[in-house]
Amino acid sequence: MYDYPSIREWVENEWHYYALVVGIDDNVFWHLTPKTIQIYFKAYNKRRQTAIQDLWLQGKYFACAIASTISFSKQRPPEYPPMPYEEEVEMSQEQIRAYRRARREQLKAFLEHNKKK
Repeated sequence: MYDYPSIREWVENEWHYYALVVGIDDNVFWHLTPKTIQIYFKAYNKRRQTAIQDLWLQGKYFACAIASTISFSKQRPPEYPPMPYEEEVEMSQEQIRAYRRARREQLKAFLEHNKKK
């Protein structure tokens, strides 16, 4: 609320601006709760993080493509990767079952919370 004379002006000048940045429609913004707006912010941050990772991966492919076509030494240049890079995550069967169980519980809670009355 800092230097704003009212809460409404604070919301208009701080929250509303960031809501527009993350893509919340102007008309929708005034009907959302602060918690819902925070969820939009988290989703926006996740999208940005994914976009940054995608750009990094694209750069890695580009570097491999250049290295596989141009060689400044007498050695054979490295080959371009035949398959896409993937994150290697190793999980035990018990961890996989626990993860799936937790996801099922989250889905049940979500559906129960959003059930139409």
